[in-house]
Amino acid sequence: YLDISENFINQEGAKCIGNFLRKNKTLQRLILNNNDLEDFKKIGVAYICEPLILHPNIQHLDLSSMSLTGCGESISNIIKTSKTLKNILLRDCLLNLKDFQFICRALCSENITNTLRNVDFSHNDMASDKSLEEIGKMIKANKCLTHLNMEKMNLNMSNYNFIFNGVNENETMVNFSFCFNPNIKPRIVMDISCIEKN
Repeated sequence: YLDISENFINQEGAKCIGNFLRKNKTLQRLILNNNDLEDFKKIGVAYICEPLILHPNIQHLDLSSMSLTGCGESISNIIKTSKTLKNILLRDCLLNLKDFQFICRALCSENITNTLRNVDFSHNDMASDKSLEEIGKMIKANKCLTHLNMEKMNLNMSNYNFIFNGVNENETMVNFSFCFNPNIKPRIVMDISCIEKN
């Protein structure tokens, strides 16, 4: 695996990582968390994500604690196309509505492969109920995920139904984490998180 977290990667560094990923065909885990990519983040993320789309072995991608606002399309292209990716961590990435639309619709795609099992959306503050509506639709439609982390995402009593309804209709997920959302009742968190799938 390659762990280059907390490295203050600049634009040239992102290019180097992208070039490495094009040449390396055996890497299974890429950990990039806590790299801000400064003002060129969309370009930098594209440099890194593009070679991962058809990478033959990548299984684990950690982009947590990176400012990825506006990068949803690049991330969604990996999700839609990768035939090996199992885990993608997008914790605390400042994702906006458009990003969630790209990512969730990729996770709903009929063309998505069946390898992806774990998505971490935690610590992305939901400024719009529409983002939660997108996630709820994704939960309902997705046929391959088994684990979803939505801790500390500002769920409340008026918007949690988007998630609860999706969870009730999903047939594959076995682990839902919705803790640390203080504006919904603990009983509801337990009801969502403990639904057992037959």
